[in-house]
Formats: sequence, C-alpha cells, structure tokens
Amino acid sequence: MSRWLECGWTYRLEAGGRKMVKQVLEVAAPSSQRILAERLLPVTGQVVDEAGGPLPYVRVSLWPDASDTRGRVLTESRTDRQGCFSLEAPAEGRYRIAAELEHRDILHATSQGLDVGRGGAQVRLRFEVGRRLSGVVVDRSGQPIPDAHLTVLPALHTPACSDPSLGVFTDANGRFTFQGISGEQLTLHVWKDGYLDASRDGVSRSFPLEPGDRDVRLVLPRLAGVRGRFVRADGSPIMLFHLNGEEHEDEEGRFFLPIHSTGTMTLELAEPGSPYAPVRRTLAVQQEVGVELGTITPVP
Repeated sequence: MSRWLECGWTYRLEAGGRKMVKQVLEVAAPSSQRILAERLLPVTGQVVDEAGGPLPYVRVSLWPDASDTRGRVLTESRTDRQGCFSLEAPAEGRYRIAAELEHRDILHATSQGLDVGRGGAQVRLRFEVGRRLSGVVVDRSGQPIPDAHLTVLPALHTPACSDPSLGVFTDANGRFTFQGISGEQLTLHVWKDGYLDASRDGVSRSFPLEPGDRDVRLVLPRLAGVRGRFVRADGSPIMLFHLNGEEHEDEEGRFFLPIHSTGTMTLELAEPGSPYAPVRRTLAVQQEVGVELGTITPVP
C-alpha cells in the first residue's frame, strides 16, 4: 500500500503492508526512485496443553524483550484448529512470545524469550498443569465485600477497564474461585466501586500471585480523597485547570484526588493562561479518611 501527500515541493511516500516493513520516504516529484521492499520475518509454531495436545483458538502475541514492555504488544493472532499460529516480527532480534487461553474462571498463560533471525523463527509453546485458586475479599475491618470483580492477568498486560465477561465476582461472603490458572508472573486484579485496588503489602496496586498460592485474602481499603473547588476571587468556577500537572474539566471547578496511603500529599492547582501562580498545598492525609478543602482561590 502506498499514498502520496503533497508538502511544498516535496512529497512523503509511505509503503508497506501486512507482511512488509513500513517505509516512509521524502521524495521530490517527478521521481523514479526505486523502493526495495523488506519482508517481515515469519514467526510460526504451535500451542499445546500439558499432555502435548494441540490447542485451538489460543491468543498468541509478540512483545519486545525488555523490562519496560508492559502493555506494548507488537502483533497477535489466534491458533487454528491444529493449534498452529503465524506471526510476523518487524526485524531480527530478541523478542518475547506469549500464549494465553482465558475464560471466565480460567487463565492459562506461558511466555518465553525468542531469537528471530533472517529466516524468522519457529517455537512450540506449552501450558503447564493448572491449579485452582480461591480466596476472599474483605475491607480493612475484615468484613466481606460482595460483587467485587476479579481477573487474573500475565504480568505483560496492564489491567483494562473492568470487563464482566472475563473473570469472576465475589459471592455474598466475599469468596471467589478460579477453576484453573497456570503461568509465571501472574497478577490478580480486583475492582469494586468505592474501594481502592487490591494490595498485598499495603501499597495500592495489583496483587502478585506466588506459584504456590491457592487460597488468598485481599484487603480493599475504602476510597477516600481530597475534595474541593477551584474558583476565582469573584466566586466564578475555574472550569478548566491543571491538578498536579494533569488537565481537569468541571463546570463547577470541583476536583477529587484519591488518597492511596497514609502520609503527606502535595496538591498543585493552576489555571492555564492565568497570570496568577499555581496554588500549592501539602496535606497530612490518612487512608480511608476524606479531606474537604472547600474553595481554593489563586492569588497574585
């Protein structure tokens, strides 16, 4: 595929396709420049279960092989009825290839490093025997939290918005069960409106699973935060403002900043284009205890 875009006396040419490396060139018109197309490198293989049987409809994905690649998948596909798949790598080098089979209460995952050469690469991915995972979700007083949504994800992935079609929900006693999970570096994510994320060590984040985990207890602090209104000296709301460097918009100038842990919190409010300096506050905060600041007004 190619397209021409006029830009003054030069043109920008983009060429590429599903199996070709994308190229972007600046050329002058008229031009008889020759473009040497580079093929993407094939990565093929098969996904099998713990007994060596082929697994159809499994998602297979290719990732950069680096520590900061979380959420940066390069390409992905599904296995066919014989468990076979075909992907394309953009260039020679070291990658990480992953396979995942997920259902409501099942997640099997595996990944490994992969060297892709001039001729591409072939690989066989095998799932380990799954284990049952159960647990309970409670608040800080130990009371069960019903209807919390839980998903298990490989560490390569970032948790997306809560999707009720995947994962499980806690029952009236706060209990949940995954019938089968397998894989290394799995994380358990839990979401419930009005609560912070699950924590294993007191820091709000995802809950990393250990290989031997079969029954876990998750504590969700109640969501509390710093509230207030950002207004001008005449009382009119500042509807568009920056809160700690991020843009916020509210017709009444209201803001809410979650409190994730007990300690101190720095608050900075600024109106874009205003001659007034940003308003800065340092607050002592406590988890699960909200703070009401009332109205805040920038001063010269």
